[in-house]
Amino acid sequence: MTTLSIIIVTYNPGAILLDCLRSLPAGVNDLTYEVIVVDNASTDGLVQQAQVAFPHHRYILNTDNRGFAGGNNQGLDQATGDYLLLLNPDVIVEPGSLKAMVAFLESASSVGIVGPRTLNRNGDLAHTAHGLYTARSVLREYLGLDRLFPLTDSPSPTDRTPVRVAWVQAHCLLLRRQVYEQVGGLDEAFFLFCEDPDLCDRAAKAGWETHFLPDAIVQHIESSTVSRYPERRIRAYHLSPLHYFRKRGQQRQVLLLKIGFTLELLLKLVALPGRKSLYLRVLNEIWRT
Repeated sequence: MTTLSIIIVTYNPGAILLDCLRSLPAGVNDLTYEVIVVDNASTDGLVQQAQVAFPHHRYILNTDNRGFAGGNNQGLDQATGDYLLLLNPDVIVEPGSLKAMVAFLESASSVGIVGPRTLNRNGDLAHTAHGLYTARSVLREYLGLDRLFPLTDSPSPTDRTPVRVAWVQAHCLLLRRQVYEQVGGLDEAFFLFCEDPDLCDRAAKAGWETHFLPDAIVQHIESSTVSRYPERRIRAYHLSPLHYFRKRGQQRQVLLLKIGFTLELLLKLVALPGRKSLYLRVLNEIWRT
C-alpha cells in the first residue's frame, strides 16, 4: 500500500506548479508515494505541461471550478495512502520535509494532523500554525490589529520543537487516513478559505491533536491565482468565516463578525473608493446570509 498520497488542486497555477512537482521526490525521500493533481478547469496550459513532464502522476481534469474543498475531496476519494497530504501548487518542499512529517505522525499516536514550518517567497518565516479560531482572532487579522497586538496563544514560527496548536493552514497539511475516514473531507460549503480550521476542529472533536512541526520546512511562493479574481476572493474571505461559526450554532460570533466586517469594509471603501461597488455588494451579502 502507498505510504503517502499527495493531493494538489490547481486553477491556472502558473509555472510554479512544475517547480512544486520537481521538489516532491527529494521531499518524500525513500517513502512510497503517489501524486494526484486535480485541476479546476484551468486555461493556462500548465497542467497539460505537467502531464507531459510527469506522466506517472494521476490527473483529474474538471470541466468546472469545484473550489479548493471540492477539488481536494476528489483527490482524497481516490487516494490510497496511509497518510494524506493537501499541498498547494505554489509550495516548494525542502528535501526530507514530507518524510519528516510522516515520521512524526508515525511516532505520535495521538496526533492526527501536522503542518510544517513555512517560509515566504523572500525567506521570512510565515505564521501558519494558530491558536483557537474565534471571531476575535478573525477580526484582529482583518482589521490589522494582529500586527500591533500579536496573540499569545499561537506558536512562534521560530520554535524548534513540535507544538500542539488548534489548526494549521492547508497549503501543506498532512493527516492520517484514520482522521479522514473518521471525520470526512473538507466542507464544500467553503468554496475558499476556512476549510483548514474547520477540518482541524472536527478532528479535535474526534479526539485527534494537531501539531506544528518546525523540522519540516516548505517554501510558500503564494501565486497570484486568487488575487486575479478580487470579487471571488473578497466574497469568500468574508462569507466563509460566517459559515464556520454558523455551522457550529455560534450566532453571537456570527453577529460580531458581521459588525466587524462592516467596519472593515467601510474603512476600505474610504481608502479604496475604486472598489466601492464591490465592497457594497459584499456588505449586502454579509447581512443577507
